[in-house]
Amino acid sequence: MEAALGQITAYILFFTGIFLLLRFREFSTLVEELLEIKSLFYLICGLYASAGLVIISLHNVWVYDGRLLLTLLGWAMALEGMAYCLLPFPIVRRWARKFYHPAWWFLCGICAIIISFFLLSVFV
Repeated sequence: MEAALGQITAYILFFTGIFLLLRFREFSTLVEELLEIKSLFYLICGLYASAGLVIISLHNVWVYDGRLLLTLLGWAMALEGMAYCLLPFPIVRRWARKFYHPAWWFLCGICAIIISFFLLSVFV
C-alpha cells in the first residue's frame, strides 16, 4: 500500500510538472481566473487538503530516509489547503497574486518532476 501511494503521488507530480513546463503561461491565467470564483476556489482547496489528509492517514512515517518526503508532502498539502480555506479570502488573494508570474510556475514544474523522480526511486 505504501509503495502504491508513493508511486501514484510520483506519477501525479510528474504529469503536473510536465503540464506546468508546457503550459506555465496558461496556468498563471488559470490561477487568476480561479481567484475570481470563490466557491470553486474553496472546493479545490478542500480537495487539496483532503488529498493531503489521505496521504497522512496512509503514510505518516517519520523515519529519516526517502519515505519522509512523502509524509512531508502530505502534511504540506493538508496544511496549505486548510490555510487557504480558513484565512480570509482577501488575504489569500493578495498572497496568491505574488505568484502570478509564469516563471514561478515553470520553476514549480521543474521541482515537481525532480520530486517525482526521487519518489519513484524510493517507492519502486
